[in-house]
Amino acid sequence: MKKTNHQKSLVVLLLAAGLFAYTLFSTLTYHQSYTPQEADYSVQHEQQTIRLNNHYDEPLSYTRTQQRQRPRFILHPGPHKTGTTTIQCDLEDLMEDLARYDSLVYSGKYQCQRRKAKLRQASKDIQFPYYMPGNMVCLRDTFVKECDNARPWNDFTTALGAIHDKGNLNVFHSDEGLSRIDAKGLIQLNRALNNNDSWDVSVVIAYRWYFEWIASFYNEIYEAAGHWPELKKWPGRHGGVAIPAFGDFLDTVLRGDVSSLDSSREHFINAVHIVQGDNSFYHPSYVLREKFQRHFADVLIFDIHAFEGDLTANFLCRVLSVKHTCAEQTTKTVMEQAKSRNLSVDLHYDMLVVAAYEAGYLLNQNLKRMDVVAKAKDRQENLGFSAKDFPLKCLLPSQEEKLFKLSIKYERDIFPERFQNDQDAKKQEDVLKNGFAKSIAKNKFCSIDTTKVLNDEGW
Repeated sequence: MKKTNHQKSLVVLLLAAGLFAYTLFSTLTYHQSYTPQEADYSVQHEQQTIRLNNHYDEPLSYTRTQQRQRPRFILHPGPHKTGTTTIQCDLEDLMEDLARYDSLVYSGKYQCQRRKAKLRQASKDIQFPYYMPGNMVCLRDTFVKECDNARPWNDFTTALGAIHDKGNLNVFHSDEGLSRIDAKGLIQLNRALNNNDSWDVSVVIAYRWYFEWIASFYNEIYEAAGHWPELKKWPGRHGGVAIPAFGDFLDTVLRGDVSSLDSSREHFINAVHIVQGDNSFYHPSYVLREKFQRHFADVLIFDIHAFEGDLTANFLCRVLSVKHTCAEQTTKTVMEQAKSRNLSVDLHYDMLVVAAYEAGYLLNQNLKRMDVVAKAKDRQENLGFSAKDFPLKCLLPSQEEKLFKLSIKYERDIFPERFQNDQDAKKQEDVLKNGFAKSIAKNKFCSIDTTKVLNDEGW
């Protein structure tokens, strides 16, 4: 009997030891699968550029494996002013066909007004349950400390799980606000996408010539109709901000001394221009690539200038590789394609009325800045002119030279393979030179000459 009890105790002891070993192994392997963000992918993987095919029916060359065993999650974090609004608005119109015919769920910002009505109609007609909330505010805004307690994040992860369970759907998520994501947010995002190896993740970063980008960016950050309340108030005691001429703004950026700008502009520019831990300025696409490569293995650059034709069609056909919606977009007329374009806002009228205000020309100091801007616009148009007819103050030759040289440098940083020999380098520089000349011809680097306008007795 004693021998039997001894044997039983030995069995129990062995079972307990086995259970402990299994628990320890499971804990370690779970931790390893749940913390892929600790790997520095920028060291393990070469920098990648999308080398796209000339034919829409060929697979993308950036595919890591010939057959993807997991559903794809394609993240498009911008950066700002690289055609994101155009792509998002077009894909809002196409999202039903993307899911139905191309097995791709489009997720993104509430970018276009027609989305809400379209979603309501879709839910009635075809039971479209796959839309994911795009505004993951906790990932990109520092005032939300924890994503786990944020409703947008919980909605996102819940929807993501439901899509994954379908087993036959891929996801494309576009939100240029994620270009401002910090390291903590990237870890959170990485965990959601890489937990248990759920998704085959690719990050697609768009690239735009710097001289085009900085002019477009200038317009965005000084657009009063946007999220900038200080641009709706008069400067001085009212707490408003005056818009600088583009040349003055450019000088400030090229010096790398944006601290002389107001705090909103300073924070925004630093967020998109500076690699973490480095005070030097880089192209925003370069900054974004460096940021995401620390957490994701497949980070790619899409040059929006690489192909002629419609931007969205190129993105659908050459990046997302979706045959049905690719064909649908390419067959649209030029007018239909142009509906989604994000037109730049004219800053001339605001600069004019602020200059008049600061010179003491406004007799009624209680008028709202936006109202005076509207009146100035009406006056110019009643005279039979537009903002394009104002006298302009453009870049000096020395400023043009600096901007062009910096644009070439940034292109070399991102696409070193394009400058491997003198012949290739000259060819690429000629491409940029041609684009730069077109921007000059269109007065893209000019601002209103407020002094000349205010000295005009007609005004």
